[in-house]
Amino acid sequence: MWFRYWPDRGRAQARARGGARGTGLTPRARGAQVVMAYTVATALALALFRSCPNIAWMQWLLVAAVGFALYGPQMLIGLCGAEVVPKPSVSAANGMLGWISYLGAPWASRRV
Repeated sequence: MWFRYWPDRGRAQARARGGARGTGLTPRARGAQVVMAYTVATALALALFRSCPNIAWMQWLLVAAVGFALYGPQMLIGLCGAEVVPKPSVSAANGMLGWISYLGAPWASRRV
């Protein structure tokens, strides 16, 4: 996997501070695998929602599943971004990631 060979600045900085850090891109972290699992869960929930009969509680349950599956990667993007920058720059890195997300949002609704 590509993330096993990612430069490990986060762990070296955490060792220097005396703490452990590892949520996304360090070699022992499982952030990329978790994002892929959430992606599969989102695709499965959307496929089930598309074929769902007109039963209110089932539709509600599937909409909740889609929301649950979409929140995980959204949260992990910020954590992964915070992990690869020095501690004083975490807020700026999260701001840049949010800005890029807002720029990409209008394009998500366009038909291909």
